[in-house]
Amino acid sequence: MPSRPKDFRSTDKRKALLWCARHCCWCDKFCGVSIEIAHIDRDGPRTLANAMPLCFDCHASIEHYHSGHPRGTKPTPEEKKARRDQTYAKYTSHLVAPVDYKLTQLNPARQFPDIGFHICHLGGPYPIKARVKIVLSKPSGGYGYPRTVGHYNGKLLWNLNPRQFVAGHFTAQRSLKPGRKNPPVPELKSRS
Repeated sequence: MPSRPKDFRSTDKRKALLWCARHCCWCDKFCGVSIEIAHIDRDGPRTLANAMPLCFDCHASIEHYHSGHPRGTKPTPEEKKARRDQTYAKYTSHLVAPVDYKLTQLNPARQFPDIGFHICHLGGPYPIKARVKIVLSKPSGGYGYPRTVGHYNGKLLWNLNPRQFVAGHFTAQRSLKPGRKNPPVPELKSRS
């Protein structure tokens, strides 16, 4: 069957249906095959970010509600997105391992410009792979990567089994001294 001009890509539909476990993102009813992918913003793009799985009843009531009607309130795109994200979290949060990461000057004791960090897989049944990207920045602009980029530029994967802990450290430029007018704020980003 040919696709309609407003259809989402099949890979985006599949992701949306997996993330909600085929539950309506408005009423939370399990729908099985009686579910469709609606647009959060009717005039928005046909992307996963604008997709919202809905049962037939909720799709009809949300899309066909007339805002000039004296009773009721049509949901805004922001409200629909928030509700969709709540549903996705409900059905996928058990699949995402909790990860703790922090910058530290302790254990072992470090002195600036040497900055340490810890990353820990807090539990769950599955191992994870994390990318660590460290960028030194301040409110008025960035300093870029520290001199020891190697494992901290976001290109390498760190494998962590459940309850595994790793530590690392990097050296900031000596010209970045704490206590100046705009002290640098090291930023640690990780994706698992």
